[in-house]
Amino acid sequence: MKELQYRQKKLLEYLIELNDFKPVRYFSERLSCSDKTIRNDLKYFEEQSIKIEKISGKGIRLSNKNKILINDLLDEQPRKLELTTEQRRMKILYDLLDGTKLSIQSLSDNYFVSKTSIVNDFKVIEEKLSVYGLKLKKDVSGTKLIGEETNIRKALVDILNQMINYNNNIDSLKKYKHVHMIGIGGISMSGIAEILHNFGIFVTGSDVTRSKITDKLSSHGIFITIGHDTKLVSQADLVVYSAAVKQDDPELLEAKKNNIEIVERCEFVGYLTRIYKNTIGVSGTHGKTTTTSMISLCFIEAGLDPTIQVGAILKQINGNNRVGNSDYFVLEACEYVESFLKFSPKSAVVLNIDNDHLDYFKNFENIVNAFRKYVAILPFDGLLVANADDKNCFDLRNYTDAKFVTYGIKNDKANFVARNISFDKNGFAKFDVYYNNNFYSEMKLSVPGIHNVSNALACIALCSEYGIQKHIIKSALLSFTGANRRFELVGSYENITIFDDYAHHPSEILATAKALKNKTYRQSWIIFQPHTYSRTKSLLDDFAKVLTNFDNIIVTDIYAARESNNYDISSIDLVNKIKSLGKDATYISSFDDIVKYVRERACPNDIILTVGAGTVTEIGRKILLK
Repeated sequence: MKELQYRQKKLLEYLIELNDFKPVRYFSERLSCSDKTIRNDLKYFEEQSIKIEKISGKGIRLSNKNKILINDLLDEQPRKLELTTEQRRMKILYDLLDGTKLSIQSLSDNYFVSKTSIVNDFKVIEEKLSVYGLKLKKDVSGTKLIGEETNIRKALVDILNQMINYNNNIDSLKKYKHVHMIGIGGISMSGIAEILHNFGIFVTGSDVTRSKITDKLSSHGIFITIGHDTKLVSQADLVVYSAAVKQDDPELLEAKKNNIEIVERCEFVGYLTRIYKNTIGVSGTHGKTTTTSMISLCFIEAGLDPTIQVGAILKQINGNNRVGNSDYFVLEACEYVESFLKFSPKSAVVLNIDNDHLDYFKNFENIVNAFRKYVAILPFDGLLVANADDKNCFDLRNYTDAKFVTYGIKNDKANFVARNISFDKNGFAKFDVYYNNNFYSEMKLSVPGIHNVSNALACIALCSEYGIQKHIIKSALLSFTGANRRFELVGSYENITIFDDYAHHPSEILATAKALKNKTYRQSWIIFQPHTYSRTKSLLDDFAKVLTNFDNIIVTDIYAARESNNYDISSIDLVNKIKSLGKDATYISSFDDIVKYVRERACPNDIILTVGAGTVTEIGRKILLK
């Protein structure tokens, strides 16, 4: 049997431990993957004569007579191969540089992977070698390296340095025996906790409230307190804290008092990006979560076993993060306070550059400059995927030595272009993808809107460069039904449908409005909660204009987030601005009053949207409960 992936080994271990039937969902939730992936693994096991018993309505279990065989297999597998995909490629590359001629068959046998995997390895290796002016020559007897001796020596030195740096980073991380995390329930913080826990580091944490995220971490063996616990801090040798934690926090003060090393979350994530050899950072003002999710599902379905940090709950991984067993790390790279400049990605995706976070950046030129500095971090053998429909993104090619690949809907000169776009009654797109003007593949999405066609193109471009096959990308994109709060279906009553969306910038709201127009409905209702006083003030005219795309407009109080109201702005100002454009709008402060107002006025076949980055998400569920 070929090498089993880490997930497949764990699945077999679960099957051996259980005597009762369990549904497929039981295993997919524990392994943070889709039901489809588990079914594919089960099919592969059966092809290898491992009998799986199935009973409709009850689930699956392992046939008892297979258990001894499988125990032997699992004992044998780690001894055969402990290399990740990236480590295998590095070893093959080293052998080529050393002058060894390699055959696909022998490599397949030695590493217990398919011939297709080895072919993909050669493709990636050839790309790495091209920056040194080196090529691979293939014939019936095998594959060898050709090129000038000086270039071969330079490549060899660089690769050895990469290996040394990687090992040094791992060793320096593992010097921490106990890491305490303040605000561990945050989206990014919880992902860090999972990664550290996977590295065998003892992790504790605290948060102000219990949540599904803290419960999940606790179930994995991470000790969490709700509220402060200075005793835990005093026992730690590193404290990581989120940006939301104030400097007078009791746990942070305890760490300082005891001279315990402290580090802010973004700094630590930056450190993690240097441990993983293939860190992929997805950046841009809009669409980061969706595109990161799309890429993540493609990598999972391709069997690349990535570590993932995404800014929302993604049901296919049963949370906001996933810890893989490879050198691939896919994460969102946020531009706010230039936090992404602390990262060290091998590849970067830049979706768009828009006017936002002006409380920090002050003007648009500073935002553009931040992205220029970000892509300049990429190594010369790295990759930049950029939106050719956005001039500022396209111009980033002048600020990096990395390989530059573009995508677009409007710009036909992009490498990856979407054509023949159509939408079904749900607003889901079908389109043809062309690569350098040659037909690439037809794609279908299960999320609405033209903006998601653009997000999908970014995903396709990135994944294609990583050698992921077209049919895998196509399947993964079709299976993606959206991340939490991204045009998420909340439910329906009396033939009235409620959606929830995280949009909190005019461009995002406009994208939501366009997506809505591709659906079939009587009237639209938007319940909008502005996010931060600074954004509302600076973009007041733009907010008012985009909100006029909806039939019925309700605005509630501004969600302050990190700010105090030093901007002399309120939601009433926004309502008045909308009215000045000739469109009616209503200001309602109380969520309960909003629920009552909508329940009394919405009609069958209407669509209700709760929109904003704050607590407005609560309203949809309140409407359903009435």
